[in-house]
Amino acid sequence: MLKLKIIKIVLSLSMREKSMISYSYVSTIINALKHESAGKKVGIDCKFRAWCRQYFKIDSSSGVEMLCSAKDENIEK
Repeated sequence: MLKLKIIKIVLSLSMREKSMISYSYVSTIINALKHESAGKKVGIDCKFRAWCRQYFKIDSSSGVEMLCSAKDENIEK
């Protein structure tokens, strides 16, 4: 947690906005990734779900769902 605070302090305000997302937004992304499909029925925008799948993965290896970068090679698919 201390390391995260240091990173947050070191980043400029504009970079912080580009590189850090809120917990509520993380929950929205995880929700979009969990659904098999998107659309009005589910309440998830198709383009948003496609964006989530392109950039994020859910890692549950520690027993807790964590949102990780899809570019991270260490995450099991």
